[in-house]
Amino acid sequence: MFAILGAPSAGGTIPVDATPRSTWHHDKKGLTVALAPRPRPADPVRTAQPDHRRRPRNRRAAVLAAAFDAFAHHGYHDTSMADIARAVHITPAALYRHFRNKQHLLGQCVLAGLDEALIRLDAAARSPHADDAVITALVEIALTRRGLPRLWQLESRHLGRRDRAAVLLRATRITGHLRRAIRARRPELSGAQVECLSWCALSVAVSPAYHRVELPSPVAARVLRAALWAVVATDLPEPSGGAARTPHSGGAEQAGPRRERILAEATRLFTRHGFPEVSIHDIGAAAGVTGPAVYHYFDSKAELLDIIVRSHDESIVRLVDGSTGGDRPPEVALDALTREFVRFGAEDPDLLAITVSESRHLPGAAERRYRTIRQHAIARWARTLIAARPELAPPVARMLVRALTTVVIEAVRNPRLTRRGDLVEFLVAVGLSIQRTPATRHRVTAPVT
Repeated sequence: MFAILGAPSAGGTIPVDATPRSTWHHDKKGLTVALAPRPRPADPVRTAQPDHRRRPRNRRAAVLAAAFDAFAHHGYHDTSMADIARAVHITPAALYRHFRNKQHLLGQCVLAGLDEALIRLDAAARSPHADDAVITALVEIALTRRGLPRLWQLESRHLGRRDRAAVLLRATRITGHLRRAIRARRPELSGAQVECLSWCALSVAVSPAYHRVELPSPVAARVLRAALWAVVATDLPEPSGGAARTPHSGGAEQAGPRRERILAEATRLFTRHGFPEVSIHDIGAAAGVTGPAVYHYFDSKAELLDIIVRSHDESIVRLVDGSTGGDRPPEVALDALTREFVRFGAEDPDLLAITVSESRHLPGAAERRYRTIRQHAIARWARTLIAARPELAPPVARMLVRALTTVVIEAVRNPRLTRRGDLVEFLVAVGLSIQRTPATRHRVTAPVT
């Protein structure tokens, strides 16, 4: 039978395009047939298979990017090495070629993010108009890397001592840029005043990390820059010689029923170490009771957190209702609302902060309840601000209120500020300045997430 793939030409040669190669043979009848194809010699270029064992050069950077997003969105305890490995399509064992453990990986994420921010701020500080360039760069970093503040402010408590010190050093360098920008605008201020304003300005810049950004990015950047300069321009109260305020929350020696002591210590421990890191035994020991005794008052650690956050919610509702109710003018209501919120934070900083750091550990229904109450409180505060300043668009007013609350939540737990004897008056002045931020000259359209 004649070969189907082709026959030799009259000269007995084989066409050069005959594929696959065949061995031709003349049988006894003179017919030309093709035997089984002879394998083509292996072409190492064409037949080489990809080497899946070869690691890509940018694998470490890819792992850091995936880990950064996971830690920022889900928190340290709710993120596993397996989650990160799946995100970059490798095995968990491959992660350990680059990072000793999850704690080491978190530290590298935070430090890499802060180093990137410092490179941009260092470049801005070398520009001709350094003060304005630094503020602009800081706002751009805060809006484009919104997860970074959550990592360095909330998740850094899970780092080892050396990485925590490195994070603090970099955060201090960031505020150093702010201090120089403030000094250029306010040379009459003392060093202590400049430092306090720098931390408040940083809180304004990072405030978008903790809420949904409703404004288009260019408008949000203009609002934040104006709010930062409003902080810098704050007419500060005269320094007082009084002693620093001492918060009343926490402490096993605190007077009061045992149930209240347990709640106070649970609030303090959850805020300091994180909900997953604290055990019922830890809470009982801090409150001066045995661990099992806690169950006489609370069914579980989750119930403790729910009750604590519910107490915060009720306090905020009372505060807003009491400050904005009645026929008082909106300017008076704003002053009262700002002052009461600052006083609440100064007296119970852990209760104020726990909703920011631990609300993700609430059961679904409880977390939705907290978010609804928080959104209603912000909206009501913003309506009061708009009543005093009708030129403000609602999303702008809400952004300013959120910036103010972020300043207070962070300031009342910052040792550099809490040593001030006039902390409440200082923060009230800063808060009112934020609410007097000039309105953006650009029209604000529909909210953008």
